[in-house]
Amino acid sequence: MTLLIRTILESEGNQDALIEPIVSAVALCMLPEWTTKGLAWIEAFDKIPLTAIMRTMRGLDLFSEKTLWHYYAIALRNKLAAILEPTDAIGRKCRAAVKSGRPRRPADQRAQRMAA
Repeated sequence: MTLLIRTILESEGNQDALIEPIVSAVALCMLPEWTTKGLAWIEAFDKIPLTAIMRTMRGLDLFSEKTLWHYYAIALRNKLAAILEPTDAIGRKCRAAVKSGRPRRPADQRAQRMAA
């Protein structure tokens, strides 16, 4: 619980983000492989404007207040992964692109079968 509150309050620009949907979302994102990175965990939140993202999601009017925290957590996890695991995420994408060329569309696959 202490790390959860410190994550929000000690990250740059997020001192006003101590509200229920944001706290719930951050709690869901507290994966051991990220939180054990120490100060890097809190520094990652320096790059994430928690309340601005929440305002944007509310402004979209796509989510009910009951489910907003869940979708917010998904967006937050994606941002944290990009910050805390950048080489891992890029490496997987690059390897997949090199291995397969470009992704095949169903139309391409049908055209190949008909040509053969």
